[in-house]
Amino acid sequence: MRPFIALVTLCSCALDATPSAADTVGFDKVRERLTVRNDDHRLDEPTIVPLFGRELALSGVVELVLEGSDPIRPANAPDGDHRLWMDHELEAEAFYSLTGDLSLFVQGRVGVEWDLLPETREDVRSVFVERGEMWATLENLLGTPLGLAAGRLNFEDDRTWWWDADLDAVQLFGARGPWTFEAAVGYELFQARSDTGSVAPSEEGRLRVLLELTRELSPQHDLQWLLLFDDDRSGSAAVGGSVRDDREDESDATLLWLGPRAIGGFDLGRGGSVGYWLDAALLVGRERVVAYGVPFGGRSPVDAVAHRDVRAWGLDVGGTWFFPGPFAPRMTLAYALGSGDGSPSSDTDTAFRQTGLQVNE
Repeated sequence: MRPFIALVTLCSCALDATPSAADTVGFDKVRERLTVRNDDHRLDEPTIVPLFGRELALSGVVELVLEGSDPIRPANAPDGDHRLWMDHELEAEAFYSLTGDLSLFVQGRVGVEWDLLPETREDVRSVFVERGEMWATLENLLGTPLGLAAGRLNFEDDRTWWWDADLDAVQLFGARGPWTFEAAVGYELFQARSDTGSVAPSEEGRLRVLLELTRELSPQHDLQWLLLFDDDRSGSAAVGGSVRDDREDESDATLLWLGPRAIGGFDLGRGGSVGYWLDAALLVGRERVVAYGVPFGGRSPVDAVAHRDVRAWGLDVGGTWFFPGPFAPRMTLAYALGSGDGSPSSDTDTAFRQTGLQVNE
């Protein structure tokens, strides 16, 4: 395969912003702390609109993404392997601070996807509305350093090795001295996109508990502990039964990932700087695996159901040397390893898998 992805930001604009008042500085700091993400294209200076004596921040972005794949050996490529898609999205968001501690945020997208190749035009165009983050956050809860957030929340760890996803959830967070923590319970209530019809079969009936605990060893070094409990009990028909072919769900599992992370960097002066990371995870749990037959009449028969234990581990370690000078050159050395499964037919699966919420970029 020769995959390629092109991202063009055509417009990143807002309405003519009103002049900032003296108290806008504090408002901006709260907005940035609660809404800024590493992978977002967000305006540094959004439109500020007075509303009921408070400030409403409005911003938006238009993106055009071209994504495709071209098989190296077309004669041996599977059907549909040669694709060319264009994705055009308009994203808008609003941030409003009701009080110094209570804030609201709403984000949504309207998108159009086109299949640009004549030979793969079964789905020529898809138009959709997608809900992004939509939440209410209360800080300094009952006079404590704790905060509470509820709604469609974004979860993003420092390396996105564990999670980088929007989830319907309730989150408790706080900081004291060198310690910070985040604990959340997530359960998908509605589909994320209008063109999917309902919550995806893989997400239906899925309860997640996320925990991240960080100890700042120094301004340049952190030690973290992360945990994800994932209980998928969507269920399916027994052997001999059937499900709608668009509701096939091949796995229902109760899994627990937990492990440490060390992350930080060293200033080398004229030699630049070096950043390092180490992630390790242990995976344990129980899984129900479903095998489906050939769909007929819009339904898929359940041919077999198997239960197996899950015992696995994974490791990811590396570092990046950032050199001084123009163009910011860098060199990265990294090594990742996960346990495998030499006996797929056994009652225990020892192959490591990530959480499903990660983004490996």
